[in-house]
Amino acid sequence: MNWDAVAAIGEWVGAIAVVVSIVFLTLQVRSNTRAIRGRAAYDANTAWADFSQVVAFRGAPEGEPFADLIAGVHEDGRPLSEMNSDEMLYLGQIWRSLTYRMEAHYWLAHHGLLEQSQWEIKARWLRGMIELPAAATWWEAERASGLYSPEFIAALLSLPASEPNVAPARRGGAD
Repeated sequence: MNWDAVAAIGEWVGAIAVVVSIVFLTLQVRSNTRAIRGRAAYDANTAWADFSQVVAFRGAPEGEPFADLIAGVHEDGRPLSEMNSDEMLYLGQIWRSLTYRMEAHYWLAHHGLLEQSQWEIKARWLRGMIELPAAATWWEAERASGLYSPEFIAALLSLPASEPNVAPARRGGAD
């Protein structure tokens, strides 16, 4: 047995193992970096969403007026111009909270941490909501505010809309 040949083979096997290990570690670091970026974007957006939700709930109408407000917008197509300032503030903050959460989901999907189909199903719903008369007026102002990333807006607007059926059932049935 030639020990020099065995040593040479051992060195080659060791070198190959080192290269494979380095490639594996590189892939793991990239995957971890993507996960951290996605989670950071999610956390940042949900923090803003939570803030918007708190503001909305502090100004929320109580009981049946709340149901009628949501139903009026989502079922009857009530325009923003027919609402008082408290109703507009409340709805705007609720919509902003939803939109921030959707942007958080977008970034998770963008970074491969959420199935693309999960993002798209919910984004199509949001797309349908921002086509309602009151929400469309709100969305135009919201887009101009610069609160959302251009990537999110482009991805959202590239999707077809689905029906935004979120209105709570009115007490005693539909009017």
